[in-house]
Amino acid sequence: MINEMWLVDNPKTFEVSETKKRHFCAVTAKNLFDFWSEKSGGN
Repeated sequence: MINEMWLVDNPKTFEVSETKKRHFCAVTAKNLFDFWSEKSGGN
């Protein structure tokens, strides 16, 4: 599940802060890892 709020700091400029980009990448990586762990039968 992707939280779309990370996409914009300011809805009018659509600028993304480095902190939000890093956070999104970390969350996405964890979600993918958890997904594949579940698919492969791991916890």
